[in-house]
Amino acid sequence: MLCTFVVRLALLPKDLGPKLVADFWRAAQGYDVTPEDVVRVGERLTNVARVWNLRAGFTRADDTLPERLLMEPLKTGASQGHRISPEDRDFMLDEYYRLHGWECPGRADAGAVEGLGPGGPGGGSAARLRRRGRRAACRR
Repeated sequence: MLCTFVVRLALLPKDLGPKLVADFWRAAQGYDVTPEDVVRVGERLTNVARVWNLRAGFTRADDTLPERLLMEPLKTGASQGHRISPEDRDFMLDEYYRLHGWECPGRADAGAVEGLGPGGPGGGSAARLRRRGRRAACRR
């Protein structure tokens, strides 16, 4: 059930979420886990998923939102009546990649890949993994 908690914890102040997850983890497993460990595990999981998708042939073009969110105006909230334009989507995607420390256009950079262990998940060179997805260009 940790996934349910993690999703809800994303809405908490930045430093509180990892601390609570570390506390839950420590209580459930008895491991000495710090909030920093929780953040590193989250980064590692995100990078493993990204490299896996790149090796499967996914590119920046696959990192999009459902067509409905891009075409229909939002019905509620502060952005009611607006839709997510392709430019807004590209801006958010560039920012998402930057926050994860990935090279544009979404390749896991050498540091992210090397942090996964020898050759990344499933073996292979970091350079080969970084070359995936070069056909797409960043918008910024």
